[in-house]
Amino acid sequence: MRNLICQSEGCNLPVKEPHFRTGKRADKLYYYKYCQPCLNLKKSYGITAPERDKLLANQEGLCANKGCLKKIYFKGKGFEGDSDNAHTDHNHRTGKIRGILCRNCNMALGMLEDKPQKLTGLFDYLKKEIE
Repeated sequence: MRNLICQSEGCNLPVKEPHFRTGKRADKLYYYKYCQPCLNLKKSYGITAPERDKLLANQEGLCANKGCLKKIYFKGKGFEGDSDNAHTDHNHRTGKIRGILCRNCNMALGMLEDKPQKLTGLFDYLKKEIE
């Protein structure tokens, strides 16, 4: 029996059950090497779940937006709830990871289309009300 634990260094999540392919090679049993979170992160950002978790630990478990500082977590990491409130933020042009944001900050950044001029425009708009 093969190892059904993720092969990413530092990850001990289970992998999907072995399966038979369809078509010409249907007689051969195929095994997954990586868990679903590691597969998704590798495909999207080139990192594994333990590497992502290390990024969050470097942020002390807080949103990377210094104006937010919300405690964030990934599903299955010892927190209650059935969904993540942490999102891997990246530059859409270069693909480079910038940090881990809370859900709200990630959505706001996406709606601003990663354009600093939109953010500064909103800042100026809100600032007028205070003055």
